[in-house]
Amino acid sequence: MNFLLLFSSCTPKPQTFQLKVSLRNAQPGTFYLYRLVDNQAPTLVDSFRNTQLDAQFTLQDASPWSETLYQLSIPSLRSSLYFIADVPEIQTNINAVDVRTYTTKGSKGSLALQHLQHVQNPLQDSMTILNNKINNKIGDASSLLAASTVLQQQLMDNYFQFADTTTSPLAALFIAQQLDFGNDRGRHKAFITRLEKRFKQHPQMAAFIQKTKDYLALFEVEYEIGDSLPSASFVDRNGLTQSPAQWKGGYYLLEFWSSYCAPCLAQLEQKRALYLKYRYTGFKMLAFSLDEDPDMLNNTLQNAQFPWPVVADLKGWSSAAVNAYKIDSIPFNFLVGPDGKVAMKNVDAIRLDSVLKDWKKR
Repeated sequence: MNFLLLFSSCTPKPQTFQLKVSLRNAQPGTFYLYRLVDNQAPTLVDSFRNTQLDAQFTLQDASPWSETLYQLSIPSLRSSLYFIADVPEIQTNINAVDVRTYTTKGSKGSLALQHLQHVQNPLQDSMTILNNKINNKIGDASSLLAASTVLQQQLMDNYFQFADTTTSPLAALFIAQQLDFGNDRGRHKAFITRLEKRFKQHPQMAAFIQKTKDYLALFEVEYEIGDSLPSASFVDRNGLTQSPAQWKGGYYLLEFWSSYCAPCLAQLEQKRALYLKYRYTGFKMLAFSLDEDPDMLNNTLQNAQFPWPVVADLKGWSSAAVNAYKIDSIPFNFLVGPDGKVAMKNVDAIRLDSVLKDWKKR
């Protein structure tokens, strides 16, 4: 028995991850270390309350070390830094005057993310200046918007190049999870194919790739005139459940739009009078917002005062409505007839008025 106890006491403890922080020019504040796994909620693993101008401290995850992504959140500086624990110990130097100039030692993946951040910093600074000018109406609006578009494209191109060339699967995964492909399914599919060729043996990357493939497969189906749309229910902005498939017997219009889409807003405004004209004849209309910015959406709805119900889950192209109806562009709509089947797609106000006028005469 004594031998067994002695043997047990000599069993080595598993390694844990440590982030050693060297801090300069700081104000009092708390540093939080989160473990990030896939798209799960971040797990807080450690924190440190700093009260010194310059300080050195260690944050640690008590769980056994494995290759994982970590977030160092610094609320007092309104900043977050990301580290890839491809080794059990990482060192970082942070100057609180500009957190983005941080440096990293000990981790190839974290060093790759650091280099990307340093490349993007001047572009992001320029974007901030341009956005301030646009918001404050300083200078020619069209020229500023054009310059903003160019900068945004440069930022996105850098992200794509990084994900396509980094040797760290977790670094590539971190960037891939943040890229917005909008409705460009072809580019999205090609990007995932390239990741799969390079990192298909990595468990977390393999899970992400399969999830993305399943998502893209949803859009291989396209509903045509004469098809029945799927039965689905949505909660609108007033908290009411809307179930379009139950509206069989009359015409109804499913409109897909966004606050940033000027043609969408123009078409909705053209249909306002028609909705008010025909709503007592049994005509219904439901608008699905593809917005992600709640402030932008609220401002649009407050100004527009649409008379029909609006559904907005603030998930953009990942919204429940997009997944249900398989749309890939806006403005877009389905006009569903009394038989419950698609009568028209992308119907404008003139054609809609004609259809409803004929139906009303019957």
